[in-house]
Amino acid sequence: MLRDATAIPTIPYAACHGGIGAFDCWELLVAKDGIPGLLYIHDDILLPGVSIGLHLHQHAEVYYIQEGMGLLLWDDEKIAVAAPHVSVIRAGHRHGLMNIGTQRIRLVVIGLREG
Repeated sequence: MLRDATAIPTIPYAACHGGIGAFDCWELLVAKDGIPGLLYIHDDILLPGVSIGLHLHQHAEVYYIQEGMGLLLWDDEKIAVAAPHVSVIRAGHRHGLMNIGTQRIRLVVIGLREG
């Protein structure tokens, strides 16, 4: 499969999972693309002050921070993170991300079926 990512439309997400502000998302791959175990890959841009609210899934997620710095919310912890950073979040764990920096965060999120 070949896909020109520049042709993928931007999807604006406002108050994602109860977070603050809105961010732009590009859904690079989704489950209907038929890649075994893959639910989605999206590329998100969070400007300063924007957050993804604390939430959980019944599947795993990988957060890959390519640019910027923020505060990763992980269950009851708040962890400072900066690019390059990868977090693997197993099913059932609450998580979120806050851009507490002065620059944007570029975040690739990968949703995976576990098992």
